[in-house]
Amino acid sequence: MSYSLSKEEILKDGQDFRRVFSKGRWARGKFIVIYYLPSPQRKVGFAVSRKVSRAVDRNKIRRKLREVYRTKKDLFPKDGMIVILGYEEVIRTPHNVFEKDVEHTIASLKEGIDSR
Repeated sequence: MSYSLSKEEILKDGQDFRRVFSKGRWARGKFIVIYYLPSPQRKVGFAVSRKVSRAVDRNKIRRKLREVYRTKKDLFPKDGMIVILGYEEVIRTPHNVFEKDVEHTIASLKEGIDSR
């Protein structure tokens, strides 16, 4: 398994973000919400809640989201557009606790996808 995150894999278009938020399925954890919309190619985007006021904190949260996606990539759906939305609590949470929350959130998302 590759732990890299290629440029082609990153979701950047604002329209795609809006489409995933409005039409996609979602699962909420303690620290994140993962949105998923089926698509032929895997793309992932990272977003931070607007309630996080400082840019330094938003960037730190985005870095943690990218890192946990990169290391847990094999747990996510193999295709489709994914947006991971992080909240301010991510900054204060130990990495191992955050990883467990992500794993649990992915499992509940997959459960919702498979039941459809």
